[in-house]
Amino acid sequence: EVEAPRWPIQAGVGVLILVLSSFGAIDARHAAVAYVYDPAHLGKPGMATTGELAMLRRMKYTTAPDALILGDPIAGAAYSEMIGGRKAGFPQLSTANADVVSQKLLTQRFHDIATDPEVCEVVRRLGITHFYEEEDGAYYNFMRSSRHPGLYNVDTSTGFELVDAGGTAKLWKITACGEVTPGGGREAFVTGVTGDRD
Repeated sequence: EVEAPRWPIQAGVGVLILVLSSFGAIDARHAAVAYVYDPAHLGKPGMATTGELAMLRRMKYTTAPDALILGDPIAGAAYSEMIGGRKAGFPQLSTANADVVSQKLLTQRFHDIATDPEVCEVVRRLGITHFYEEEDGAYYNFMRSSRHPGLYNVDTSTGFELVDAGGTAKLWKITACGEVTPGGGREAFVTGVTGDRD
């Protein structure tokens, strides 16, 4: 008894698997791109909403060119540089910053701006003009405020002027510390790796 060759069946199954996996992979790649770049389908972990993106695009009209924005980068403030065209305070929040002491003080105690004179000293020295506020929320498996508590629950009822809002994000001009020379200490935000970012 002669057995029929199996290669046509194996080839057919192989082609079927290839076709199905290719289309599946394309769908997965499309979904991954939308998760990051499509404002209508942005993912939950720290991605900006459509309203927030609109506020960021308006930043070049609502703030001066030398404005320096402080906020939590994982809550959208890092987009101030990429989309808004304005310097962001500690956009990477890492030990690569030249001024880790100021970074730590602001990320832990900025919400005490009305009562802690050290906060205003750092705000004036670095030339921070604006505060980028966003609601607390989960970032993957932790709450954003657990890492940077000073940038959440800030009482903006006094010492701040609302500049713009988009989605749940708000951009405030800091008035609590009196006159601030904009961006005066921006070298503190420059990392030792990249050098001056101008």
